[in-house]
Amino acid sequence: PMQSILLHVGSDPAFPSRLQAALDLVREFDGHLTCSQVISYDMPVPGDFYGNAAGMILPVVREAAEELREATEQRLGREGVSYGWIMSY
Repeated sequence: PMQSILLHVGSDPAFPSRLQAALDLVREFDGHLTCSQVISYDMPVPGDFYGNAAGMILPVVREAAEELREATEQRLGREGVSYGWIMSY
């Protein structure tokens, strides 16, 4: 039976290792990889009482998340594994 592997996608330093481990498991068990990427907009900015700084940061956060997704999907395409993507905001 096909195994489903859930991978937390993030820009943290451990992500490349998590991705490699997930790829190894997917190949070993003929599985399907589900990538879950959560973009949090909950970021306090000290002294930003009117939300001006937060409003400027949000597009940058979203763009970085999209770049990570594109790079990861390119890698997954080269790896030839079955995968899906869930992006939550």
